[in-house]
Amino acid sequence: MFISSVLSVLASVVLPPACVFCGETPGPPLDTGRRPPGLRPWDGPSLCPGCRRKLGVEPCRRLPAGGDGTLPPAYGGMATGGDLVTAVGAMKYHGVRGVALELAPLMIAAAAAAVRDSGEVDLLVPMPLHRTRLRSRGFNQAGLLSYPAAEFLGARVENRILRRSRATAQQAKLASSTAARSGNVAAAFTAAAPPAAAPTLGLVDDIVTTGSTVAAAARALSVAGWRVKWAIAAGVSPAPGQSAGLDTAATRS
Repeated sequence: MFISSVLSVLASVVLPPACVFCGETPGPPLDTGRRPPGLRPWDGPSLCPGCRRKLGVEPCRRLPAGGDGTLPPAYGGMATGGDLVTAVGAMKYHGVRGVALELAPLMIAAAAAAVRDSGEVDLLVPMPLHRTRLRSRGFNQAGLLSYPAAEFLGARVENRILRRSRATAQQAKLASSTAARSGNVAAAFTAAAPPAAAPTLGLVDDIVTTGSTVAAAARALSVAGWRVKWAIAAGVSPAPGQSAGLDTAATRS
């Protein structure tokens, strides 16, 4: 494990960076505020200018359907598609942390839409990883994605409120049914009790597909006494029958 980690660091430093889509030289850094904590000095842009256009901002929303009322609406910077899944996969499964810089505009757009539509929050809470997965991956991608949105909103990122107390299978490797994914994350989260005047929260994830992970986390927070207003992610998959696009004009009314 130690040798592979050293080799990974040396490769990151010695080898020239390459676009995660086409292998060309990445474009210049995007101006999205300060670098998120958790990025290493050599983590830089990871998309070339042409491929960067594949992740164009087009805010969308996934609304909750029924349930117990704890599932908040989820907002994405774009509707989830193959290009976004590839980019997020490069970050999560291949350690390309610089993808977080490329996804910052999507997180900012999602946060702006969430506030317009569902109100401001005091804190942003990244979706936590179980300690075993955090140890093997070395970082929490939701944590990296939280900081551009937090800086845009003037909110604080809080990593200690929510904990993944049970290891689960990776949602992306399960059937894309709500039942399968809900069962996988059922009772997987625990939350600390809030102070007397509980701040309002926004959850942060990388991609929201069925909303099962958001629902499980929001339920644990609600049981503990927190109020979760919304969730944001780089991309969301609208539920069947919902429009992919978000009418931003309507959210301002």
